[in-house]
Amino acid sequence: MSLPDFREKQILFIRAEKELENRLQFKNDNLTFVKDGKIINQLSCYKIFVVFIIGDFTISTPLIRNCNKYGISIFLLKNNFEVYASMNSESAGNFLLREKQYIKSKQDSLELAKHIVKNKIFNQFALLREVKKIKDGRLNLKSIFAKIDEAKDCNSLLGLEGNISKIFFKKYFSELNWYKRMPRTKVDEINILLDIGYTFLFNFVDSLLLLYGFDTYKGVYHTLFFQRKSLSCDIMEPFRSIIDRQIIKSFNLKQIDLADFKKTKDGSYFLSYDKQNKYLRFFSEAIWYKRMPRTKVDEINILLDIGYTFLFNFVDSLLLLYGFDTYKGVYHTLFFQRKSLSCDIMEPFRSIIDRQIIKSFNLKQIDLADFKKTKDGSYFLSYDKQNKYLRFFSEAIMEQKEEIFVFVREYYYFIMKDGGVDFPVFKIK
Repeated sequence: MSLPDFREKQILFIRAEKELENRLQFKNDNLTFVKDGKIINQLSCYKIFVVFIIGDFTISTPLIRNCNKYGISIFLLKNNFEVYASMNSESAGNFLLREKQYIKSKQDSLELAKHIVKNKIFNQFALLREVKKIKDGRLNLKSIFAKIDEAKDCNSLLGLEGNISKIFFKKYFSELNWYKRMPRTKVDEINILLDIGYTFLFNFVDSLLLLYGFDTYKGVYHTLFFQRKSLSCDIMEPFRSIIDRQIIKSFNLKQIDLADFKKTKDGSYFLSYDKQNKYLRFFSEAIWYKRMPRTKVDEINILLDIGYTFLFNFVDSLLLLYGFDTYKGVYHTLFFQRKSLSCDIMEPFRSIIDRQIIKSFNLKQIDLADFKKTKDGSYFLSYDKQNKYLRFFSEAIMEQKEEIFVFVREYYYFIMKDGGVDFPVFKIK
């Protein structure tokens, strides 16, 4: 899978509704969510990377077969977000890769583990600087990295990393009455949130590793342990900071409400069933980050979709004037019914739309009240407010129309002369 193809993929979270018949099925190349016989939502299988199914669902063998066909991994979770089964899409026959995994010496594995730990600690220090819990930290990092380099085995490396993580958690979550990190114990709300976020992150990383055919049970830092996916634990380490930062950010934005958590008789905590959706949303956004084409998750993504659509079709029309097959790209590879070349040539010009959105916000041309929210949480632009958005996007493209035309013309010359002339460059004005 190429990077441009991967960018089009999405993580899908589907949560069962209690006392309703919840069904996932495959229909016309779409994954369809059905409640009590009614289609609630659907998404093209070409756009899905991972599906997390939470609660009790009915799934069929055609669905499993097509998920395997389209390279979609499925994770089945209990209502407390514990993964109890999975169906992974993987390159199972990559024996050369697995052979290289298993012939690595202990010293080679240790050196790889040191890189992973350094990367994790570097990101932890970056988060502490971000919230002004430390001023700089470069001298401390240099000292810590020197100790990591001196580590003789993974056990001593685990000790170093564990001590730094204790200090990190205490400082980073100090304003949230931090006690200590206790995985899967449910001792407080923050530990529950870390468990949830890390679970989604772990399975996301695991799915990516399986695409390449790795044996995810064979790690270099987390050593072999019965039924533990040690390599996925390894590769996940530098990315834990994504979840850590999202929790602090969500607290600051008042997205996390401690009243959403309930306490059982034995003193453990759990997240109320009816409050789960908002936590799924911000953790998925943290992992997948903000740009989510055609998902309508927020107003900015809708504006980017609108602007990029106009830009794409403008570029596509110019390419067709010269007789290009716009389905044959060089960066975006061949993909069924996608105009890959138009996607390629459009890339340098996306900044036109990006800048226009910021400009329009600054000029108060964009009003978030123009957007409405549906029952499923997606947004749309009100019909009677569309004209002003069409106008400023078209004006932005027309301001640069000559530059776009010249770029396409020069690209035509470059192709026809087999690279005998300079490749065109667009510099936004």
